[in-house]
Amino acid sequence: MDYKNYFDSKAYQSKNKNTKELIRFFSKSELKDLSENTISIVGTNGKTSTANIIHKFLSQEKIKSTKFISPHLIDFKERIESSSEQNFINAFVEVKNFEEKAKLNLGYFEALFLMSSKLFLLNNDQFFICEAGIGGKLDTTSIIQSENVVLTNIGYDHQELLGNSLLEILEQKINISQNIKNLFVGELDNNLISKIHLLNKNVEEIHYSNFIAEKIDLDIEQLSYIQKNALLALLVLEKIINYKHTDSIEDKVFEQPGRFEIVNNDPLKIIDGAHNVTGLQATLKDYAKKYNSKPIDIYIGFKIGKNYKDMIFLISKYSFLNIYVIKENLFYQQEKLENITNYLDSIKRKYEIVTLDHFDGNMNSSILIGSLYLVGEYKKRKKL
Repeated sequence: MDYKNYFDSKAYQSKNKNTKELIRFFSKSELKDLSENTISIVGTNGKTSTANIIHKFLSQEKIKSTKFISPHLIDFKERIESSSEQNFINAFVEVKNFEEKAKLNLGYFEALFLMSSKLFLLNNDQFFICEAGIGGKLDTTSIIQSENVVLTNIGYDHQELLGNSLLEILEQKINISQNIKNLFVGELDNNLISKIHLLNKNVEEIHYSNFIAEKIDLDIEQLSYIQKNALLALLVLEKIINYKHTDSIEDKVFEQPGRFEIVNNDPLKIIDGAHNVTGLQATLKDYAKKYNSKPIDIYIGFKIGKNYKDMIFLISKYSFLNIYVIKENLFYQQEKLENITNYLDSIKRKYEIVTLDHFDGNMNSSILIGSLYLVGEYKKRKKL
């Protein structure tokens, strides 16, 4: 079986429950290497963008690194990017052999994580940039016990696994490692900041992204969502490689696929994978600021398990948004159309039910939002 068929066969499996067994995949020296040289990224939003920016700038500095992110938009190989793909097959073979020898049925995320970790080791890269899946403490990637952890922000998502309060969610996130020498913090309420050492007594040093903002005379409150992620990435780079940043942080330098991605200018077409209230709020705030709250048609679709009611309620508060609900079943575990429309009816918000093609044909400014899987499906269709 080649690696593509192998991963395709696991794509819809939810069997990421082998964390205790996965540690046997690595030798003690490999675990030490991973712990010392991994940049683990946790948080509710902005993990992928932050990982991408760190990887991009390390590459520009000719520093070899392997990056592991999730989910992908089009192809699973988006999740793993390394200094060299020469060992890609070798890493896959080691994962497959381990699974068979240990008599495990690895989950999709587990297999991809092991493969990316092994690729980092085989390539002898300097850094492994590793985005956590869900949470931190119980996450598959926690076996690394990284010395460097990045916390982007804390918001409500996956409450059934992480807890119903921001404090509980923070506890899960920052306990991805009991070996944190450097914790890099993006947006976090002062009350939560004060609780960090109570929740994880092993955190040695804490670094805040507003430190970089002050150094280059930026008002962090005026920055876009992607600029804030860039600021956090620059903080990490300054600490680990003494990176000398420029005096400006322009959106175009840090553009990310599926994150406020402008796919057409006239008429304006934006696709954005925001899939929780915090992410959605950031995107709508950025749009309102950049385009002076110009009326825009918003096309929505959500994944099952997401708090779609809170997201719809937030959307309904913006008078410049005209709501369109995608009626096709486009991706795995998509929220039912009737659940979305029933809630819109209950709050008496006008909407139209349309196909995804309507988004392309609409001559008004429009944005497609609500799920990375929805955005991914659009990009597949358009071959973007």
